[in-house]
Amino acid sequence: MEAVGSGSAASAATVSPDTNCCTVTELLTSGGTAYHIGFPGGGPFRDGPGPGTMEESISSGKEVNATLGSSASVSLSSVIASAQVSVSASLEASATTTVTSTFSKAIPSGKYLNAQFVSYGYKVPWKEVRVASSCAETTLYSGTATIPSNSIGWYNWTTTS
Repeated sequence: MEAVGSGSAASAATVSPDTNCCTVTELLTSGGTAYHIGFPGGGPFRDGPGPGTMEESISSGKEVNATLGSSASVSLSSVIASAQVSVSASLEASATTTVTSTFSKAIPSGKYLNAQFVSYGYKVPWKEVRVASSCAETTLYSGTATIPSNSIGWYNWTTTS
């Protein structure tokens, strides 16, 4: 998996009573890093050395799902909703292949070709914080969610060995 890019921060707040005062609990997503989420049955495949042609396929009905990256009281859907604002509107709880997709590409001479069918998703750090009326902030839970997007396709790269 390869990491590239980043996003900005967003939050969703709820008010919850405290014994001393009213506090605000916020869910914060602080940017994200692009991440290739591989589909089951979609590789990675490797062929070579070239010259030659690599041909692969993935059938319809394969699925990848978002993961929270930590067991906490926050819901995955809340993290996804926040990340859709702070990172990319194309992020979803899951991504599915709806048709059979094939990949065919020439392998460069003396090189190996690698291919994987992926969702171009994100790894998104998140945290749930409690902000008291005194402005003191306490982190309650944190983690890194892996969230697929509706952008899917073949990712490929060459190597020398």
